[in-house]
Amino acid sequence: MQNSKSIVDQMFYSHPRMRQARLTQALFAFLPKYMREAVSFAFFKGGTLVIKLKSHAMKAEFNYKRDLLKSLFRKLKETTTLCGEYELEQIKLYADYEREEEDRKTEFCYRERSSGKFENGAASRAVFDAAERIRSAIKQQVKSGSA
Repeated sequence: MQNSKSIVDQMFYSHPRMRQARLTQALFAFLPKYMREAVSFAFFKGGTLVIKLKSHAMKAEFNYKRDLLKSLFRKLKETTTLCGEYELEQIKLYADYEREEEDRKTEFCYRERSSGKFENGAASRAVFDAAERIRSAIKQQVKSGSA
């Protein structure tokens, strides 16, 4: 019967995802700290190394250092058995971001001089609706007496 350490070691070194994770860790270990910290995760798919970055600013830096990553992979393949069946033909980078929704509320810093009485002769329905929204905002501001 095997002890628990040998079972965990066997699982760690034989599972394809674990080998892939160790390979990407070894590959990124040679990069400067600021580049290592910019990587969210990386994985191999076919002959492509896919790297997800934390910011768009680092995407240009990684594009610039693409040949460095390829040469590091070749050196790693020559010196260790970590690379195994993996080949590196191309590197794909992406970084997505989440935009924060802005509350677009207009704050008036002047006294409205219009009373909201104007002719709306818009031909387009969208322009007509926009002008009516402006008219209602003016009337509401005049009625509330703000600014």
